[in-house]
Amino acid sequence: MNETPDRPTGRTSNDRPPRYRVWLRDLSEIAGREELSDPEVDLDGGQAHHLRDVLRLREGDPVEVFDGAGCVGAGRMAGRGGVVLESVRRVAAPVPAIDLAVALPKGPRGDDLVAVASQLGAARLIPLRTQRSTVHPRPTRYARFEKIAVESARQCGRAYLLKVSPTTPFEDVLREGHDLRVMTAPNAARDEIASRLQSARRVLVLVGPEGGWTDDEVDLAGRAGCAALCLGANVLRIETAAAAALAVVAYLATA
Repeated sequence: MNETPDRPTGRTSNDRPPRYRVWLRDLSEIAGREELSDPEVDLDGGQAHHLRDVLRLREGDPVEVFDGAGCVGAGRMAGRGGVVLESVRRVAAPVPAIDLAVALPKGPRGDDLVAVASQLGAARLIPLRTQRSTVHPRPTRYARFEKIAVESARQCGRAYLLKVSPTTPFEDVLREGHDLRVMTAPNAARDEIASRLQSARRVLVLVGPEGGWTDDEVDLAGRAGCAALCLGANVLRIETAAAAALAVVAYLATA
């Protein structure tokens, strides 16, 4: 099946838009098999059960398939719970790519933060190790983060999965090649961000721990050229500050 870059996704033979999205990691590989026409692909047991037995989709109902890496397919339900692909297109990655570097909050709030960052369009979430951070996720937790990112992408319609990086020291994040760095800071003077976003292709949003940034970290960020973003006079939870900062930067990037 050929990939068609410009053909709209989500139209099937009965011309009804799909109401449901499913994740298929190997979609791009499957779509590249030239010898296959109208291929039926199997879904994992959980997704097949959800579509067939929970949502009660019937054979022929439209479904959108995505791989989380920019490949999106239009298809229809097959009789035994698979999907018959009808077309596949490649979606360009959003520009600018916004990375969120944040000191993760405790407990399930970290899971909520992953979901919210995905819904707000962050390209990558980087758990920060700062002088006052207390949560540094173990490698085993990243499988859960990916599951949350997949479910969030399925729900919100994004074509690219949020990537969650290993825990990274604050000073190392500042050395990455971002065109613009934005740091949340209470009572900060307003820096001009909107004009700088217009030419940026990679943006870093920094959100500190519950105890706040240290003076050394603020100084280091200033020397790295970070713009300050004040989110108001109230003290915010980490996940609230991260959501607000992402929303502001995303809005200014498209304004």
